[in-house]
Amino acid sequence: MSKDDITRITKRCIPGVTLQPRDGYYQIRQIGLTAKRVKTDPAFSNSRKQSEQFAFISRLAGLINKALLPGTGIRKMMPRLTSLLHKAIDKQKATWCKSPDTIRWEYLKGFECNDLQNLSAAMQIKDTIQVAVTQQQYTISFPFRFPATTIYPPLGIAYARIFAISVVIDCGTAQIETLMRHTTLIPLQHNRIALKSLNIPISPLHQSVRLLALGIQWYGRHNPNGPLVRTDHPLPMAIISAGYDA
Repeated sequence: MSKDDITRITKRCIPGVTLQPRDGYYQIRQIGLTAKRVKTDPAFSNSRKQSEQFAFISRLAGLINKALLPGTGIRKMMPRLTSLLHKAIDKQKATWCKSPDTIRWEYLKGFECNDLQNLSAAMQIKDTIQVAVTQQQYTISFPFRFPATTIYPPLGIAYARIFAISVVIDCGTAQIETLMRHTTLIPLQHNRIALKSLNIPISPLHQSVRLLALGIQWYGRHNPNGPLVRTDHPLPMAIISAGYDA
């Protein structure tokens, strides 16, 4: 059989089998699994359930990724976040439903968005920062006076800003609301400074995922007499509060 004869025959010209061209002949393989069977056969109910679960988790991780990462320079958060959300699914639920209330959101607390520079390594005071949550706002309070030497910047960085991002995600409509607040510039010298609390209003949306992330922006000068500018270093950032408002 010539090569031209082989290429004129499609792989599925015979119903129920697939044809794989080999050296001068076709290898016939029986088709035992079709898309229709996977979608309708009761034997594949668990597979359909897992597929729906994976699709929902991937979509949710994508929304969080879209809400938190713009302007941070952080990449490759999606695979780690998707994996964590899978682990956070409440296995005690009798039936899976595509709803955020089946996820134990406390699993996301402490999640490091940037695996190349963790917030816990860049800022020693993270565990002493207080977060109060009311129906109207987040209030983030810093130690009354803390030494700037507890912030560990990349090489050549002279100033930093601590920032907070509040995210509200309506999973039904994929609507995202993001608010950011940040401190004044902090000189990274051997001194002590006082920082005012950050107050971030909370959107009144119900049936929504609510996240609060904390991070650091780095500032430096291109030359000794130049102005302070944001650098392009990927920012250390971590989720410090997560929940679902039903």
